[in-house]
Amino acid sequence: MASVLLSGTATPEGTREYFQYNQRRWPKYRAPNWYCQPAALGGLYCSRLAISNTHLDPVRPGTSMAMRDALLSGINVIVLHVDEQHKQRLGALKQILLDLNQTGRIRRTQLIFVLSLGFHRPANAWPAVATDPGLHWSLHPRFLQARIDEVMEWLSLDCIDVLQIQYPEIGLEFMQPYGLFLRQNLAQWQAAGRIRFFGICTAQLTTHQTRWQATDFDHLYGPRQVLQFPANLLESDFRFQRDQSGATFVASIRAAQVWTISFRPFKNLYNKQLLLLAGNIEPSLDQGASVKAELNHYYNLLKQQEKIILDLFAGQHFRFSASYPAPSAYLRQYQNHFYDVLVFDQYAPAIHHHLQKTSNQLALLMNESAQRFAVERFCRLLNKLLATWRRLIAELWQKRIDFTKERIYQTDPAYAGHPMTLCSLLYLLSTDIPHTVIIAVHDTRQLSQLLQAFSLDLPATSSHWQTVRATEEAVSQLGQIQDDDIIPGETA
Repeated sequence: MASVLLSGTATPEGTREYFQYNQRRWPKYRAPNWYCQPAALGGLYCSRLAISNTHLDPVRPGTSMAMRDALLSGINVIVLHVDEQHKQRLGALKQILLDLNQTGRIRRTQLIFVLSLGFHRPANAWPAVATDPGLHWSLHPRFLQARIDEVMEWLSLDCIDVLQIQYPEIGLEFMQPYGLFLRQNLAQWQAAGRIRFFGICTAQLTTHQTRWQATDFDHLYGPRQVLQFPANLLESDFRFQRDQSGATFVASIRAAQVWTISFRPFKNLYNKQLLLLAGNIEPSLDQGASVKAELNHYYNLLKQQEKIILDLFAGQHFRFSASYPAPSAYLRQYQNHFYDVLVFDQYAPAIHHHLQKTSNQLALLMNESAQRFAVERFCRLLNKLLATWRRLIAELWQKRIDFTKERIYQTDPAYAGHPMTLCSLLYLLSTDIPHTVIIAVHDTRQLSQLLQAFSLDLPATSSHWQTVRATEEAVSQLGQIQDDDIIPGETA
């Protein structure tokens, strides 16, 4: 391993000093909103917001500035996700940490590093379970050891405060033999001072016990001090507590006496899909009318180009069909299919793959310059149309967000004017579960919005049920909002 520049681990003294120092810098911060001291962490003080490296991009300076400002503004928990781009992200994070450490603004003893492992791209020899095309999951000790070594080397650390296994229920079903190895390796890593605490990250805590995916606290590889779960599981808990009696999701977690971390704070469940609650930072004044006009412009140009394509390739008997779809027809068919950018981005690879068939076939058939120029213009228009389509979906989703905000603010006027993301944070922080909420921000502007949660009044728990009911009713009405067709008519 390369020389360790950030040696040691988080300590109770270091983390307490971190918040004492920042309290002088940020006197409006309120302790209940800002930090806590979970019993499971042996006296460590942790911020109630955690910053993730998922949006850290070396080629986008704004993401690095946001990470740096977060560490200087009262957030001392860093959640590390490792994927195919982890070296670039970890390299950018390392530079930030070294700069802050060398200038004396941050010390290793003040920071809590949480490393999540499990998923990876298939390029290794260890046993793994395929979960999605190109994505695997492994519990093999050699895989975990290799990842821990990589992260320590790239961040110049000699200890990870918390190691988390992502979605361990996969391992319970498919890789049970490695569970014992993991338990043994955890004990060795902890004894060697490489890992301090152990936890799991799962979305199956509310799954019925009869299903194999259900997470059972008693069969998860030994003692756990940390539990990470998606915030939208709390919605199910609200419904459960209203409709039934007995122990709730939150009550069962509280009884486990672990440090709880929540992710997906800005998404909620609607019609069995995750919907993004975050709107545009600066919504347009015309509610998407100009973007809609731009999309129609590209749509009509593309229609004209499709006619030119048919004329130029008539000799090769080319026709648009189910195998080689016309993009204009595809857009018209699915124009109102996507409610938000999150869903669109999930389907975007399939959309590109489907329409790529047409451009690939034209590329094979073209044999003269006029055809080549026509195909190149056809592809440029298609790319512009898809990018504009995405922008319009974001604008239309903003209209729905505004609709939801109006109804929630009627229920709780104290938060009128605040972004939905900030309101979501305030409600999550108003109770003791979760202790900490993970955020991932693109720039300092988004960060500044969310940091307001440290200094604003938290909603009273007595108002939760009323607000949850209003939120559910508002979200349920989202599907009833009918937008005009984004392609209202064709021009000559």
